Amino acid sequence: MEILSGEIIPYLSAGNINIGDKINDYINFFLDKKKYPEAYRQEGGFIRYQIGIEKFVSLVYDDLQEEILSIIIGSNFNCHYKEIIHSRMTIAELKRTPFKKFYFGNMIFLDGNFGMAIQLPNEFDDCDSLDEIPDECLIDGIIVANMDYIKNTLPNCFFQEN
Repeated sequence: MEILSGEIIPYLSAGNINIGDKINDYINFFLDKKKYPEAYRQEGGFIRYQIGIEKFVSLVYDDLQEEILSIIIGSNFNCHYKEIIHSRMTIAELKRTPFKKFYFGNMIFLDGNFGMAIQLPNEFDDCDSLDEIPDECLIDGIIVANMDYIKNTLPNCFFQEN
């Protein structure tokens, strides 16, 4: 099993890292793979491993239980959802997917699934449509976590596109 590649499973895993796993299971992996001193950063409840601008994984974890709560995969890792959504896709590719897209802030949820979100670049967090984002723009990453709380928050902030 290769870390940082493979299937994205909403609510459960991305890049073969699992929600609920102990953070210590991954710290040694990141330290072994570290290529630059600034690439690995850990501070209370947050770990970020980065090589370059877009190649990163961030893990948010419970400081007391040391369990992973969310996984954020940057745009250059080889992760995918249903062989359609992948962490290196452009906005044009995202628009062509068969999923209904629900927008909240700078995140896109697919088919009402709040266990995974596609993260858009921050400069596009106020747009009203995917058409306002240049087609060649890469998604910022993919977040896997339980984000069900968003369903009940400001439901009129969503737009829907097929």
